[in-house]
Amino acid sequence: MNGVTTSWMILLTLLQVQMAALNEATKKMTKKTVWFISDINATNYKRKHSKDEVYLVKKIGHVYDIFIDQTETINRGFIMQLFVIVTASFPFILQQTYIMCKALYEETGEANLDVHLVTSNVISVIGLIELVVPCMAVNGEAEYFVECLHWNTWNVENKPALEEMLNFVTMQTIHQKVELTIFGLFPLDGTLLYSMLAAISTYLVILLQFDIG
Repeated sequence: MNGVTTSWMILLTLLQVQMAALNEATKKMTKKTVWFISDINATNYKRKHSKDEVYLVKKIGHVYDIFIDQTETINRGFIMQLFVIVTASFPFILQQTYIMCKALYEETGEANLDVHLVTSNVISVIGLIELVVPCMAVNGEAEYFVECLHWNTWNVENKPALEEMLNFVTMQTIHQKVELTIFGLFPLDGTLLYSMLAAISTYLVILLQFDIG
């Protein structure tokens, strides 16, 4: 694990924890005791000291907006490093896997796998997984936010302001989604690993066919 990957994982893990706290606050908003989050810092308070529901819904929408902005800032800050890591990992893993496959199917009939070769290949794959897993966790918390928002049994009867604010925050989550990508080319989620696996498998078949032929 290099410094870039470590920093990336730490920052996204912090974002995930913050979003999880926001989701918990949103779920408990109509309870007797809730968590109110202001500027990503959670403090406990009693409902009798709270603001009205419209204010609270507006506030969680604001915190969600901060969360999205932070995600985009982190993505922009690491985008070049991530581009280099991902684009360099693909040919490296392909080459190492190809050499391993050749070693398994040599004419001698004996497998001559190099331990260092296998280790370096596994480390490269783990490095990609370490990049993607935190992104998937952050995406999961962001998607869960909408469910938490409607978890409460809001009494919107004769409360047009509350209903309007709930609709506004819901629309906000539709238009403001977590998008962790590399220049919009590679989405940093499970599809990246799936696409790389499919591409490596395809190229391996082609290269091995050339050897057999």
